[in-house]
Amino acid sequence: GEGERWQPLQRHAWLALARVEAHECWAVEQFAAWLYVLERQAPAQLLVRLEQEADGAWQEAERVFLVADDWPHLPDV
Repeated sequence: GEGERWQPLQRHAWLALARVEAHECWAVEQFAAWLYVLERQAPAQLLVRLEQEADGAWQEAERVFLVADDWPHLPDV
């Protein structure tokens, strides 16, 4: 939707609800570019969907793991 964005969540931020300041939130195009270059066999990535709050910051609304099609049977790297 218009008032939502997706971006990967770094492991150190997994425990708490994500809150991202406006200047740190990825643009839709930035997320699309990141997905485009992500390796097909990349390790699981934790993605967070953010919704914009009245103060301009972005608050976590949902999180999902993005995994390769043949996960968990990935080749050793």
